[in-house]
Amino acid sequence: MVWKPTKEQMRGYNKKYWRENADTEKNRKLKKLYGITLDEFNAMRAAQSGCCAICGMHEKEVPRGILQVDHCHKSGGVRHLLCACCNGGLGNFKDSPALLRAAVAYLAL
Repeated sequence: MVWKPTKEQMRGYNKKYWRENADTEKNRKLKKLYGITLDEFNAMRAAQSGCCAICGMHEKEVPRGILQVDHCHKSGGVRHLLCACCNGGLGNFKDSPALLRAAVAYLAL
């Protein structure tokens, strides 16, 4: 008979694994999604003083305390680190300067 862990046992194992391997997993995810290492991410964070490149909000004020990697969806190139609001805003405007200018003009009404 093969031992099959329960959902609770798996949850406990996964939590322990992530606690013990957080940096390794962050590095793996950054490399897979953006082609950068955790060291490069941390260097970007230090260069930006832990602040969003658009609004300047410090990572301590950002929900979950994490800045997100902003990247160009066409080239895949990494730009800067942004808070979730600014990163989501760019995504909602499809990274389009024309749409963003139209939004600025609308707000100026």
